[in-house]
Amino acid sequence: MGQFIKAAEPGEVQPGKMKLVEVDRREIALCNVDGQFFAVDNICPHQGAPLCEGELDGNNLWCPWHGASFDVRNGAVLSPPAYTPIASFPVRVTAGGVEIEV
Repeated sequence: MGQFIKAAEPGEVQPGKMKLVEVDRREIALCNVDGQFFAVDNICPHQGAPLCEGELDGNNLWCPWHGASFDVRNGAVLSPPAYTPIASFPVRVTAGGVEIEV
């Protein structure tokens, strides 16, 4: 079990938007889906694209380079050309902000 690290203020990432955060030298995409926060690796396993520069459509995170799609709830691949899921991280919202467990 890891520890929770503050990544953002609750109002900092609006619904349908993402924010790149760095936690323990790891780039993580913090995603707001209708007010619920999810955190996944920011690097596409296909060819290393920064996923935060892609599109967030509901739970689907689209890679900006080649159009692979991932489910931000669990990191699962939804469409190729990626075939490897991305890591997902537990997120909680506290009085202190949005926190990611790493």
